[in-house]
Amino acid sequence: GEAGNRLLRSGEADAPAVFGAIGRALAAAHAVPPPDGLPDVGAAGSDYIERYVRCAAPLEAHVGTVWRADEPTGFVAWAFAAGRLDTARAVLADASLPRGLLHGDPYADNVLLDLETSQAALVDWEDSCIGPLAFDLACAAAGGCFSTADDTAAADVFPPPATLNAAALGSLLACYAAARGGFGKAEAEALVDLTLCNALACALYRFYQFHTVDANAPAEAKRSYREMHAICLALEVPAVAAQMREIASAAVC
Repeated sequence: GEAGNRLLRSGEADAPAVFGAIGRALAAAHAVPPPDGLPDVGAAGSDYIERYVRCAAPLEAHVGTVWRADEPTGFVAWAFAAGRLDTARAVLADASLPRGLLHGDPYADNVLLDLETSQAALVDWEDSCIGPLAFDLACAAAGGCFSTADDTAAADVFPPPATLNAAALGSLLACYAAARGGFGKAEAEALVDLTLCNALACALYRFYQFHTVDANAPAEAKRSYREMHAICLALEVPAVAAQMREIASAAVC
């Protein structure tokens, strides 16, 4: 098979086909009992976001040192404001959500797809964990169900909100629900916050790695967090959040 992101770039497969395959692959993975020893992203005191970012927990303890609210892009001040980190942690711990084995990083580059058979396989399980099953769907959505505009703005100007690919998200959720044999109302309602959790963690990781760990990183790397920041900003647009919930609700069964 070929990696999903390569098929998308080459035009050999469209987004609904690739994300439908990801949905089916995730449903199969979620049917497997989790092995012993995996971290639970929703457990009390979980440091999922910090482990993703590769920064010591809690992030808030490093405000003023690692995370400077006065840094010139304004991203750090935004990320730590408005209870965004609290929301991300709370939704991972939501006891109403079905839980089990998670792949942890089901972006399109981590699924191999055979176009002739429509079979798909998830690879790169190094981030596997236990948590809300819908979190894998949210990670897949953050990783490929949005598009971002050409971003040439100055570093201190926030990127424009990303655009939701409704067809890709609908295919991801519908194929997942059909293959799993269920997708709950609570999962549909939590999808926006779960997607924000992953996009925020990824943005923070890229910012930390290329502004703090490697302060001499190339300009392109330094700006890479803006892609995920744009997705976060989109998720906070009421119309976009409502559209996501509508699509998710249509998959409930």
